[in-house]
Amino acid sequence: DHNSLLKDFAKNDYYISFFYVGSASFSGQDVFMKTNKVSYVSDITIEKMSGKTASQHKGFNRWGVDDADLFAFAKKKKQEQKNVPFVDVYLTLSTHEPFNFPGREKYKQQILEKYELDDSEEAENIRENPNIFASFLYLDDCLRQLFSYYKTRSDYENTIFVITGDHRIAPLDDKDNPLEKFTVPLIVYSPLQK
Repeated sequence: DHNSLLKDFAKNDYYISFFYVGSASFSGQDVFMKTNKVSYVSDITIEKMSGKTASQHKGFNRWGVDDADLFAFAKKKKQEQKNVPFVDVYLTLSTHEPFNFPGREKYKQQILEKYELDDSEEAENIRENPNIFASFLYLDDCLRQLFSYYKTRSDYENTIFVITGDHRIAPLDDKDNPLEKFTVPLIVYSPLQK
């Protein structure tokens, strides 16, 4: 029993979607979303989405599928929704271990080339963890495509985007700063913001 923004949106007739291509029962996500009055919870298996088994899927990791396929699936699902106020919640996986996503080697090469001559401590950390930082570039590209989709919608001008993480990336923990492991991004964007 708790208060939440999702429950408040539901009380005000928002259509709420939770997009995740993996088992929504993992960690009780499906129950949590239903308790929060979420209208649609995607509990779609990789086989149903792509016709491929998990091991055949190009961007599969043990948690689900890559972000590009998640966003493509969500765009199709959104075509079926009525034109009402909405909240879309996405759970992306490409920035999660094992950092398996399409084009990983290409993004990794971009990271290594960019920081090849940089002798800073930060650059050293990046070179030691190229798959992690490559996953950030990949997610950036996927988000860019998702934002392009939302820009085609008539409600884009009134949309607020919130990007955050559910936990830190453990391999990047700062041993000198134990509080660092509790740091996650929080980005708020809207065309309404100046």
